[in-house]
Amino acid sequence: MKTWILLGFLVVVGVFGACGKGGGGGGSPLVDKLPASAAGVMVMNRSGSEAEVRDALKTSLESMPVPEKIPDCAVDLIAKVDVLAVSFGDDPKVVVVAHGAGLRAAFEACMKSIEPKFAGKDEGQATGYGDGEGKDLYVTWLDADTVIAGGNGEGTMNAEYVTKLRSLPPLSGNAALSELRKKVDGGAPIWFAVDVSQSKELSRAIPPQIGAKRVWGEFGADWTGKLTVEVGDADKAKLVAEQAKMILGRATRELGPDFAKSVDISTDGALVVFKADVAAAARKVLGKDPPKAAASLAVVGVAAAVAIPAFMKNARKAKTSEATLHVKKLYDGARAYYEENHKFPPSVGPTPPLGSCCKNPDKKCAPDPKLWAEASWQALMFSMDDPSQYSYTFEAGGDTFTVRANGDLDCDGIYSTFEMAGKVQSDGSITGSAGMFKDQELE
Repeated sequence: MKTWILLGFLVVVGVFGACGKGGGGGGSPLVDKLPASAAGVMVMNRSGSEAEVRDALKTSLESMPVPEKIPDCAVDLIAKVDVLAVSFGDDPKVVVVAHGAGLRAAFEACMKSIEPKFAGKDEGQATGYGDGEGKDLYVTWLDADTVIAGGNGEGTMNAEYVTKLRSLPPLSGNAALSELRKKVDGGAPIWFAVDVSQSKELSRAIPPQIGAKRVWGEFGADWTGKLTVEVGDADKAKLVAEQAKMILGRATRELGPDFAKSVDISTDGALVVFKADVAAAARKVLGKDPPKAAASLAVVGVAAAVAIPAFMKNARKAKTSEATLHVKKLYDGARAYYEENHKFPPSVGPTPPLGSCCKNPDKKCAPDPKLWAEASWQALMFSMDDPSQYSYTFEAGGDTFTVRANGDLDCDGIYSTFEMAGKVQSDGSITGSAGMFKDQELE
């Protein structure tokens, strides 16, 4: 686990941090697209061509235990991003602004290639993307090259909300963050500044014994970086530094002395200062010098760590609408059958058999009327008339019933579950689930 965390750290810090010089100017216009209500901001700039970014990202992914295949179009999409600015706080929680030549066209083409039903629809100043049964992702395009997205959690990523992001007061109106930004090199390939006191959630997340107030830092050329944490007082700073050194010591036992030499931890009054030369750690993990090509990039690492999983999550989330829709249909069919016949049909399923869809080239089961010819499916008036990715089950047990869908969207042998249940009461009425039970939803 520690090795995996370190590998992720190397991609995020090494590929971004050692990208040469001069990226900050390009990031400045995007920074003021972020809201003044932010408690923290991170800006990443790329130098180097799309081809260099693409090749370095592919090299990094090949050398890491990536849990699933990353689509080539997602790699190409990230290669187009030349500036990425991110803010976080209480309201909005997260705002992301990205810029790259031809970004919108590349994004929409990739969405379409992953899920043919995916389509974008302009709704005022926002664009919603989904599979036709509901919009799973809303963004607002400032132009063909620049996009803003963000939200506050479930239920707020709608057209009205993301449109509002365009009109929020700019980050330059946040005096505390503006002052803190002066402590970092705005021209560094990656820099960040966080004022913990401006976020209730961040304040609650910080352990009292640490009492971090502000955090800032940057990563630059030669795979080096610096992080400064301002805590309550000098005594707390020494305590935090000692704890960090203990953690570093445990990592050293696993990764070797070169790793310890790559990180320096010191204090300066109420400040804890971390300095890192990531190349030494990369050399230990990779068994060779880190790729020189990566030293010309600024956006690949964090984009891979943040954008790709989110991108694929939204792509798979749209596919789960099949299970949600048909489990509800099956539940309603079971209730209707009981109200008419005062009993449930016999148990049936899973149909088609678990795992059978993954045996097909497109990982989908073709419609087959023979599968749904059994008496119970006919009684429930249930069948799949379009290509599907889930297996459906009806279970009857006296005065109770359960309907279920199981799927394996990535065909890794781990199944998702979508389930609803009902029970006959003494007066003959049926009470059911308050909602749909979901487990491993995106599997």
